[in-house]
Order: sequence, then structure tokens, then C-alpha cells
Amino acid sequence: MKILCTGPLATLGLKMLEKEGHQVDQHLSKSMLTTEQLIICCKDYDALISATITPLNKAFFEASSHLKAVILLQPSFDHIQPKWATKNNIPVGYTPSGINQAVAETTLMLMIASSRQIIAQHNRIIFNQWSQNRTSNLMGQSLTNKTLGIFGLGQVGQQVARLCRRTFGMNVIYHNRAPNQQLETTLDVQYVPIEVLLEKSDVLSVHATLNSDSSDFFNAKAFYAMKRSAIFINTANGKIHDQKALTRAVYEGWIWGAGLDVTDPSPISGSDPLVHHPHVCITPRIALDTTETQTLLSKIAAKNLIAALNAEKMPNCINPTVYRYINHK
Repeated sequence: MKILCTGPLATLGLKMLEKEGHQVDQHLSKSMLTTEQLIICCKDYDALISATITPLNKAFFEASSHLKAVILLQPSFDHIQPKWATKNNIPVGYTPSGINQAVAETTLMLMIASSRQIIAQHNRIIFNQWSQNRTSNLMGQSLTNKTLGIFGLGQVGQQVARLCRRTFGMNVIYHNRAPNQQLETTLDVQYVPIEVLLEKSDVLSVHATLNSDSSDFFNAKAFYAMKRSAIFINTANGKIHDQKALTRAVYEGWIWGAGLDVTDPSPISGSDPLVHHPHVCITPRIALDTTETQTLLSKIAAKNLIAALNAEKMPNCINPTVYRYINHK
């Protein structure tokens, strides 16, 4: 069968699909397909591997009801409306594992880059300012023995806690909907109310899922309640922070800086003021962009798709109720 992948697919997953006799065409253009363009492209294909955040909405699924499966090549599915996939009898697979270490590493990278003004320091070389005297404006801050606050102690948050304790000797506090005493003992972390998390964190790192409670949770009020020396990190979802409020917070000195791998809007404009603040480091959703991670994700995606094209239930499906309406083993 013919499969369209909207971005590059790692060799392992590609070979798995080709071994089953399927043809995989990869869209390798630098520009992301719009929903309208994707609808047109999918007319000639039996299945889709979505490697980008092109919205998969009602219009897409109604126009693409011939697809036997859609596979998301990332663990996030904020850009998809699964109820419309179900209504059009399309199972949607996703890749739920294999990302924790990669996202945790990206979190630490952003902490260091923001705290030491890596972008501004790199620009000194670009603009031939290496030999100029260092000023207080270019001084960073140490992470050693500081307090890390984690908003959402899931799998990624737990890995961040381990790495920060081991690497920087950080004291770790966290906030969840409810305390987890087992994790507190295992990881040596402490549950605190949200007010305390905001007040005490030297670095506050977001690892929560997006829902009605977390959407725009970090707004002007939240940023104003944080330490003036605090660094805000978000590798989870750009809609969890209010970006206008964050921009105001760093420029008016409510907090010291920020590190983001997710933004809202996404992509962020290169002319956005937040991009140009010396205490801010923003990366274009690179958390999963390692050879090892992409290889693992391609393997999981291929397993899902092979099952679907063999009229079998996918191991990882975000809309399992679809199997009430289609006859898969």
C-alpha cells in the first residue's frame, strides 16, 4: 500500500514498512504542509504518517475518510481532533514512549543556555566583541545547589529531577494535582502547593500535559509571583504559558529569564521580542531531534502502521473506540 510521511522517517521504520511491501513517500520540503494541502496529497495514499503539527481536524478527516490509518510520529496529539477520526472510521496511532531522556536532556540544555546567556555570549563572537570587557549585563548565574520546581512530575519530570539532583545537586520541589509519596521517597523530592512552587523555585520547569486546568496557567499573575532571579523553562506545551505575559515578565524583570522548546504561536516569529532578550533561549521544537529518538519513534510508528494495514488493532491508538466500527482483529 502507499504511505505518505509528512517529514523524514528514520531508516529503521522505513525498512520495516518496505519489508512488508509498502511504498513510503516522504515530504521533505522545508515548508510544512497546510491542512488543505495535506488533504489534496492524501487523496492518492492509503495511510498517513504525520511528522509535523499540521492540524488534523474535521475537514481533514471528512475529506480523507479513505485512509486506513493515521500515525503520529510524536507523542503529542494537541494538533489532532480524534473524535473526527473516529467518526470517519480512521484509527490514529501515536508513539507514547522513548522520549523521556531526550526531553529531559533538552530541559537541562535550556536551563544552562538561559542561566549563562549562551545566545548573547555566542553573538559576541559573531559581532567581533570577544575582546571587549565583560559587563555585569553579561553575567550569568549558577545552577548548583539551587531549587528546581517541577510543574507536573510525570515520566519526563521525574527524569529531569534525577538529572538535576545528580548534575547540579539541586533541591527539587514539585506540584501535581495530588502528592505522590512513593516518588517523593524514591526521588528525594518534596510536594508543595502551587503558591510555594512559584515563590521558592530558582528554576521552574513545566512538564504537565495540556488540559483545561493547565492552559495558560503561567500567566501574568503567576510570573509576578515568582522570584526576580527565576528562570522559566517549558518543554511541554506552548499553550501552558501566556507568551505575552512571559515577554512582559522578562523585559520588566519579574523573572530573570526563560528557556523554551515550545511556543504559542508555533512557530514563533524571528522578530518576536521574546526571541531577542539576552536571558532567553528558544529552540524550534528540537527535543526529539536526536538520531536515537527518531529511530525509536520510527520503529513504534511502523509497528502501529503495519498492524493497521494488516487489519489488526494498533498497539498504541488514541481513539480505540474506533474498533467498534471497523473489523480489526
